[in-house]
Amino acid sequence: MKSSKTLALVLGCAAWAALATGGQAATLTNDVGLQNPLTVIDFEGTSFVSGESITNQFQSDGVVFSTGLVFTPQTGSFPGVVDNTLGNFNGGSGNQFTLSFGFDQTAAAFGFASNPQSTTLTAFLDGAQVETFTLATTFDDANTAFLGFTGITFDQIQIDSPGVFLIDTIQLGTAIAPVPLPASALLLIAGIGSLGAYRRFSRT
Repeated sequence: MKSSKTLALVLGCAAWAALATGGQAATLTNDVGLQNPLTVIDFEGTSFVSGESITNQFQSDGVVFSTGLVFTPQTGSFPGVVDNTLGNFNGGSGNQFTLSFGFDQTAAAFGFASNPQSTTLTAFLDGAQVETFTLATTFDDANTAFLGFTGITFDQIQIDSPGVFLIDTIQLGTAIAPVPLPASALLLIAGIGSLGAYRRFSRT
């Protein structure tokens, strides 16, 4: 009886801990992506030409794309992709493509459209696999219009696709950390502040 009570207590504590930490890692498949993304990259208002390779052009926004993804304007739209997109339509090579983030993410998603196929997404942190899932994707299913991960920490998403696809509206749930000022710049700012204070003191 005592062992049963102890087991029940342990299971209860484990369940409470899971709830308190948000439970297990969650894969994301829906029609909107993240509810409140902190960064959104939608490729609109850019000056890229069709077929131009896109790799580190959005590094300042927090994401770098592997080679093989190109700027792909669309005349139509699908549930997860509209107008300007990235795709492997024009010269994309291989079946694996990655989105590498400049700061560890706890949630990220993107619009996705493909010919009917089986697509695999894998999240990595420092090169180690964190989570993966495979699902059937197409170009007209709103239920799989956005794909991604939440509830885990990762710095890269790998897309394994046997065929052509488009991605759009990259959503990041963690803001990119501000670049710290070098020590010399901090000393300069402090010096300017001291000089201003001295001038005000001298005038009085």
